[in-house]
Amino acid sequence: MARQAVRIAVPLPPADPPADPTAGALRHVVDEVFASTYAIGELKLEVARGAVRRRS
Repeated sequence: MARQAVRIAVPLPPADPPADPTAGALRHVVDEVFASTYAIGELKLEVARGAVRRRS
């Protein structure tokens, strides 16, 4: 079984809100997607670590 190296990005601190309300709303959506993706990645790693421990 091949092993892959995984890099975890640290969530960035919130940026200053843009002056354009549409851009601000879009930034909020992007931040939510990023946070969700980050959380899903951490859960996948936790599950993978548990699977490796059970096999050992």
